[in-house]
Amino acid sequence: MFEPWQMAALEEYGYTDTSSGLCNRIGRYLAQNGSNNIGNEEFYNACISCGVDPSSITQADLDEIQGVLNRLT
Repeated sequence: MFEPWQMAALEEYGYTDTSSGLCNRIGRYLAQNGSNNIGNEEFYNACISCGVDPSSITQADLDEIQGVLNRLT
C-alpha cells in the first residue's frame, strides 16, 4: 500500500476522492486559466470535467478551492 507521504501527495494533486482531493482537483483545473475570478458556468463546467457533482460542493469546499486558486495563481 501507499506510505502516508504518498497519500498526501496524491490528495494534493487531486488523485483521491476525499473532500480535499476533489477540491484540489477542481482548484488545479481552474488554475490552468490563470485567474481566480471564476463565474458560475465556468465553475460548473470545471466540476463536470473533474468528475465532481457540483451540487455536492459546500461552502467549506468553496473556501478550500479558493485557497488552492490563491496558492496556484
